[in-house]
Amino acid sequence: MNNSSSGDIIAVDPGLYKENLVVNKSLIIISKPGETTETMIQAADPEKDIFYVAADNVTISGFNVTGTNKSGICYTESGGIIAGNKLVSDEYGIYLEKAENITIENNNASQNGCGVYFSDSSGNTLKNNEVSYNWLYGKEYRNGIFLENSSNNKLTNNNLLRNWDGIYLSNSSNNELNKNRVINDYFCIRLKNSNDNKLFGNTVKSIGYSYVITLTKSNNNILKDNSAGFMTEITVSSDLESKNNTLEGKQHIRR
Repeated sequence: MNNSSSGDIIAVDPGLYKENLVVNKSLIIISKPGETTETMIQAADPEKDIFYVAADNVTISGFNVTGTNKSGICYTESGGIIAGNKLVSDEYGIYLEKAENITIENNNASQNGCGVYFSDSSGNTLKNNEVSYNWLYGKEYRNGIFLENSSNNKLTNNNLLRNWDGIYLSNSSNNELNKNRVINDYFCIRLKNSNDNKLFGNTVKSIGYSYVITLTKSNNNILKDNSAGFMTEITVSSDLESKNNTLEGKQHIRR
């Protein structure tokens, strides 16, 4: 990549590579066969991110990214695409930090501390991803998808299974959660200090002793047509400081 120019396409042959990569140009970085199992990027230094993206309009697609105590892919700029990657055994699978207008789609993030983490990031799209078992590696966060101080993002058609928190919004407002499947997580969908979010048509099914949708100090959210499956009502747990939330469909609030 040192000899590349902005706008170049870098196609990587199948194999195992031990690298920590800093991407500071607008590049398209793809695996040649497009198979995440065949092109693996393992951290040379597990105390650094594997891909650290510090440029706009970067695409990273088709890699198996593993083995760091930091992030598999960390994106800090805008306008990028993260697609078709497998992220396993990282502290964070995908980490957006002050990033905008990133599309994250068709990735598989599993057995990380946190599958996908947004910090101070807005206007991003997260769709058609598989996010599961993200707590085995965790130290501080044990989440499937975690938004912190992040607003105006869209989460659509993601499948989440067996995470500690399936989707967790903290101090994050004006986000849309549409048609996600959040199954057998301890906290399926959790909002804390998060207002004016829209949760529409999500399938939310908890483990028997866990929590389905939880609202803590969260106001003016709209929950519509969420269910635990065909004709099954779900319970929304809400504290007394959560006000003016609207529930439509087979949902009821328990305080």
